[in-house]
Amino acid sequence: PKIGLLIALFFIATFCFATFETTLGLLVSENFHLNPKNEDDADTIAYLFSFAGIVGALVQGGAIGRLVKKLGEPKLIAISLILLAGGLLPMPFLKTWPLFLTALGLLAIGSSLTRPPVFGMISNLTSADEQGITLGVAQSAGSLARIFGPIFAGTLFSHHHATPFVVSGILAFVTGIVAWVLLQKPAPAPNASSVAV
Repeated sequence: PKIGLLIALFFIATFCFATFETTLGLLVSENFHLNPKNEDDADTIAYLFSFAGIVGALVQGGAIGRLVKKLGEPKLIAISLILLAGGLLPMPFLKTWPLFLTALGLLAIGSSLTRPPVFGMISNLTSADEQGITLGVAQSAGSLARIFGPIFAGTLFSHHHATPFVVSGILAFVTGIVAWVLLQKPAPAPNASSVAV
């Protein structure tokens, strides 16, 4: 059951991040009156993606190992989803660059912290002969999320620019709470009949 939960968590985290990726350019164009057809404005949008990528790379390259040792994988997965929510929820309502970059940084940190502990837990919970297929299923779930996320985001953005961010933020937050509660539960002990067998 925990492996299924981890795959579902990875799907939701990837889905939420794909929502952000798809609509970031549209959102900043709306909030900061940028024109993507203008070269300077297009560069600004590209810098935002670069900023998120650099923050994520720094976290994965330097902090992730120490955080796993200090917090453990279950707590880190839950915290990563809550940070992701903390970036997504306020983002469509922020109209100043310092606040917007702060939210973008939170989102990038949360997203970069999710994948390594999820795949680490899947590896630890799966027998050696099933690791390949299980990790393959998790990767497939991530691929599906990257298909459905943009469709979801584009559809909701056309109704209101804040909607995909708010919905994804709430989804990430609730999923983070679920992860905090369920991932830290110990595996059930075998019952007496199974031990006897």
